[in-house]
Amino acid sequence: MNFQDYVSVIRERWLLVLLGTVLGLGLGSAAAFLSTPEYQASTTFFISTPDQSRDANQALQGSLLSEQKIKSYIDLASSRRIREEVSRRVGFPVAPGAISASAQSGTVLLTLSVQDDSPKRAQTLVDAAAGAFGDLVADLERPTSGEQLVVARQVQAADLPVAPVSPRKKTDMSLGLLLGLLLGMFAAVARHTMDRTVKSSEALGDLVQAPVLGVTQYDPTVRLRPLIVHDQPHSPLAETFRQLRTNLEYVDLDRSNRLIVVTSALPDEGKTVTACNLALALAQAGSRVAIVEADLRRPKAAEYMGVENAVGLTTVLTGQVSLDLALQPWRGGLLDFLGAGALPPNPSEMLASSKMAALLDELRARYNTVIFDVTPTLPVADAAVLAAKCDGVVLVARSGRVRTDQVTAAAQTIRRVSAPIFGVVLSMSRASQAGSYEYRYTQNSEYSRSVARRAPDGLRGTAPPPPLGPPAASAVAADPPAVATSVPGPRTYSRAERSVDDILSSLGERRPNEPGRW
Repeated sequence: MNFQDYVSVIRERWLLVLLGTVLGLGLGSAAAFLSTPEYQASTTFFISTPDQSRDANQALQGSLLSEQKIKSYIDLASSRRIREEVSRRVGFPVAPGAISASAQSGTVLLTLSVQDDSPKRAQTLVDAAAGAFGDLVADLERPTSGEQLVVARQVQAADLPVAPVSPRKKTDMSLGLLLGLLLGMFAAVARHTMDRTVKSSEALGDLVQAPVLGVTQYDPTVRLRPLIVHDQPHSPLAETFRQLRTNLEYVDLDRSNRLIVVTSALPDEGKTVTACNLALALAQAGSRVAIVEADLRRPKAAEYMGVENAVGLTTVLTGQVSLDLALQPWRGGLLDFLGAGALPPNPSEMLASSKMAALLDELRARYNTVIFDVTPTLPVADAAVLAAKCDGVVLVARSGRVRTDQVTAAAQTIRRVSAPIFGVVLSMSRASQAGSYEYRYTQNSEYSRSVARRAPDGLRGTAPPPPLGPPAASAVAADPPAVATSVPGPRTYSRAERSVDDILSSLGERRPNEPGRW
């Protein structure tokens, strides 16, 4: 991984980094504010040899001797003998490590220090330790005859400490913040390294060995308004479904009427939302489209589309109603919807029946594209059974949710029944992964205002019908010039009227390329 990969991982898993940072800051703050304050009192000794001024050589030798002695005095100052002597003098025990000594390199100065949670007791202890240390040096350096070789003189008495030496609140909090940040970054990289879920469209395409038809971004509002292409036609997410439609049109060019199964490896990967919005995008492009709720276990498409699901696929297969009665036109016939109907006890057997095969042939004859929303592939066999009878499969995989082995197993299950996989869709990807680009429609342009002024009263304040491509010849001949409706509201248009020129003419606009106009 290069530097950009690490930055991308941290941005993707910023919540883990934030959690580590907050945890480190919390621990540092707890250590700073909950620890018992410690006060330190210190005194300084000058270690020397007597009569160094008589001769320069003797003074130099004495100074070197003092420096060598200091190393031993540091250990003696914190020895058990000193602690016992200090305890005898102050009248209470001294904890190991409470007395310490240090010396500056290249000098003959020795500093004796004592730490305690009471500043007054720390001063008392260091005074007692200084007396005990001076007596010990005098006792050790006093020869049997002659002068004392090394003398320890106290040059600075211990002051009463006014501020604790620990904890250092700012230092502890800063150190905790830094360590927490590093811990969070390490956890994010480790989690990314051990993560076996599908996180990119390139990895998904390589796993399935199929083209990537699209990448849909994560949007928390989809649960409330799942029909993005219809409810939010100018949103970036709606544009991704139109790109999915465009890419799908270049797959299996030899067939003009196609039966397409939309499935996923596991539940809750966005297959139903993808199926519904793909059907809407195809219908808005002028195709005759039907969406079939073939999930006979947990159907959701009818709820998303806002239609009744009591009569549908199962009632047609059991012969209770005909296909014409079961099909429900949606939004004035933009597309047709066939619900699941009553949930059967044997969904796989119904989908594998000869009546289902006959129904598929009838649907193929009526529509350019039929979208089947089926169950996930791995839990049950329904998707594989239906895929074997249809033209191809669109496999949906949720980013960061489904594992690579699960996607591979789903693809193998589909190919095991000799069903081709048209392509894959990475769903609910974060915006940074999806790489989306937004090109907003201008709603306040002069052209839009002029159209609003010239529009008939029934059309003002309402959105125009979805743009559709040129209709088929049979559709033009079959449809009347205009569709009458008894329901009050905006005027509806037949397929013959839904070309750009006809809509502009009906609104009173002139085409800009005609001479002498505009």
